[in-house]
Amino acid sequence: MVCCPLDGKACIIVSNRAARSIKEARMVKRNGEGQIPHRVAWVVGMALVAVVVLAKDAPADGKTLFKEYCKPCHAEGSKSGEYTPMTLIGEQWERFFETKYVSAHQAVIDSAHGNKPVTEAITPDMLKVLKEWIVDHAADSEHPMTCG
Repeated sequence: MVCCPLDGKACIIVSNRAARSIKEARMVKRNGEGQIPHRVAWVVGMALVAVVVLAKDAPADGKTLFKEYCKPCHAEGSKSGEYTPMTLIGEQWERFFETKYVSAHQAVIDSAHGNKPVTEAITPDMLKVLKEWIVDHAADSEHPMTCG
């Protein structure tokens, strides 16, 4: 154990390895070695911001979309009827999305998402992800799911 000075007055007790690391870090700082140029730091920072913004705009997975957009109206005991991926087989879900989804939902207002009709609140990209997830977890699928 070594007493490693913090500010020239106080010190902390650290292991020899930690003391070497602290001393090396101080030498690098004093000599200006290893410092990141401001331009590099700015570029890295902007890249991180871009990643966060792009991730925010990426569509959610099907299960999340189902819970957020479908389940509020189609939970157990709801007047619209309970629907889960297991309610129908894959072929029936395919037919529903092709022929009935729009007519069944265009007049339904989604108050949780800007008071838009459901068919506008759920974008085409979101609908594609949602449909794929529902069909993949239908009653006759290898991985049926209720989305509880």
